[in-house]
Amino acid sequence: MRKSCGIEKGKIEGEKIGIEKGKLEGKLEERHATVLKMLQLSMDIDTIADITTLSKEEIMSIVKDNNLTHQP
Repeated sequence: MRKSCGIEKGKIEGEKIGIEKGKLEGKLEERHATVLKMLQLSMDIDTIADITTLSKEEIMSIVKDNNLTHQP
C-alpha cells in the first residue's frame, strides 16, 4: 500500500515538472516569435534585447537559426 502511494506521488511530481517545463518552453517560443517580428520591423538589436530581456547573443542566434541577415 505504501509503495503505491509513493509511486502516485512521484507521478504527480513528474506531471508538475512537465507542466512547468512546457510553460517555460512556450514563453521562450513566444519571445522568439516576438524577436522575429521586431527584426521584420527593422528594430535594432539593443532595443530588442531591452524589450524581450534576451541577450544580444540569443537574438543573434535567432537571426542565424532563421537564416536572416541583420545590419547593426
